[in-house]
Amino acid sequence: MKNENKPERKFDLLKEDQIKKWIENGIDHEAIQFCNEFGKEIAVGKFTTSQIRIFYGEMRRIELAINNNDQNDNDKNDNDKVLKDKEKTAFLMLKPRLAYAEKRNNTVGMQQFRSFFNIAYKYIFNKNSDIPLIYFKNFMYLMEGILAYHKFYEN
Repeated sequence: MKNENKPERKFDLLKEDQIKKWIENGIDHEAIQFCNEFGKEIAVGKFTTSQIRIFYGEMRRIELAINNNDQNDNDKNDNDKVLKDKEKTAFLMLKPRLAYAEKRNNTVGMQQFRSFFNIAYKYIFNKNSDIPLIYFKNFMYLMEGILAYHKFYEN
């Protein structure tokens, strides 16, 4: 008997190496195609706009704080910058917040989104447990694409 609550794990293992590449090197045409397919998949899986907006809104807040701090760090390029402690903590807390949200609203789309986030999360950190700013920015581009296509496909 098929368990209706289990997500189809179509995107986590299949695209893990690509997600890593996009976080480390930036997005490309293939990333946009992934955003299209994944945005549609999580919309069909009943991941609501309000659920994704809460998560994306927190990421934008972190991004704004980074941009405000960036004005003091003009001597470095993005490849050499890392998230400051406050922004790093806010980003780290997204993982447990997403787990809590999934427990409250256990839909296939939420499960798939959390699987995607968990893959991205492990590649955003470097070996020193820092979060390179460029990785965070590349992740934000992926999130923006997913959000746009999710909204396009949502009923």
